[in-house]
Amino acid sequence: MSTRIAVSAANHGVQLAPGSRFGVHGGLERWLRVPFTLPPDQLVEAARRLGAAVASVSSCANVPAVDVAVT
Repeated sequence: MSTRIAVSAANHGVQLAPGSRFGVHGGLERWLRVPFTLPPDQLVEAARRLGAAVASVSSCANVPAVDVAVT
């Protein structure tokens, strides 16, 4: 799931890494690595774009809906 979201996020202008890049044999596919190094206003825009990316992936067939909370 995180690989699909990472690809979709890149199409929305947000670069992040799927968790599978950090796990043995593709493990951690349900996790994303999201850096928080930008200024707050840019992070808000990145979160909005990430939400759009998740929504586009979730609307595909056979992909469960995902809740993304930003706190």
